[in-house]
Amino acid sequence: MPSPPFDATPNWSDLTLFTAVAFAMTAMWWIPEGDKYVPAIILILLGYFVASKCWRSRPGENTFVKGPFSVVITLTACVCGVGYLLKDGNISELRTLSALAIYSGISIWMVLTHKAWRTIVLLSGAAFITVCFYQSIVNDVARAHLNYNPIPFATGLATVLISSLSLAVTSVGLKLKLIAWTTTLLLFIALAMTGTRGVVLPVTLILGATITYLLFRYASSNRIAVAGVGLAIIVAIAIGGEIFEKRIDATMSEMALIEAGDETGSIGLRLQFWKAALEMSTLQPLTG
Repeated sequence: MPSPPFDATPNWSDLTLFTAVAFAMTAMWWIPEGDKYVPAIILILLGYFVASKCWRSRPGENTFVKGPFSVVITLTACVCGVGYLLKDGNISELRTLSALAIYSGISIWMVLTHKAWRTIVLLSGAAFITVCFYQSIVNDVARAHLNYNPIPFATGLATVLISSLSLAVTSVGLKLKLIAWTTTLLLFIALAMTGTRGVVLPVTLILGATITYLLFRYASSNRIAVAGVGLAIIVAIAIGGEIFEKRIDATMSEMALIEAGDETGSIGLRLQFWKAALEMSTLQPLTG
């Protein structure tokens, strides 16, 4: 198994800079309009970053990945920002893009501890699971969500799910592996409770690919463990599919309408938006 891709030595400066990610994965989802606090937090961290002279220290690990990633994020923010300005875009988009560009630059100097990362992932996962199961089972809510539309809520949940899956696959300790796998599978069931088709489908494919990967790599050396993980994932997918059945039926009905030339349903409207976006992009490739 590969070793955790984080420095094991705690660094209070790095943990302080990690506050923005920790907030975005936890408290942001628990309070109304929590996303509006993220840019302010990043500006405060930028002030801390400058005042503490963190840039004078050696950049963190994996700068060959984080450096180009930061450049891409910054360039994207600039191009999209110009587009929003030219078309009188909403200030919230500009604020978000600016915050992402700033934080991607700060992150180059961060060396995060594995303990801090897994703590945030598992804490966030437990919160998402609690919200979804409570709303679906106790309150009988058709599509679980909290303070947000089910689509962004499901996207945030899926991000934590993939992070938990990564912990499950790469962690060395058996206890952490079991906790991470349990969290991942419960998060998948919770994701089905959101009823968000565009998020559930790719996550299902990722879990399927994970089963295939584990079978090919470890089946000969540890058949019992691989079989157990594979069976648990299959059970989770089956439960998720049962919960998601109504959305699957709705999808089939909408596909039938599209084949008949009716694009007024949810999927049909999205297809129209994508077609329009492609046409507009040919007229103004950079600003849309």
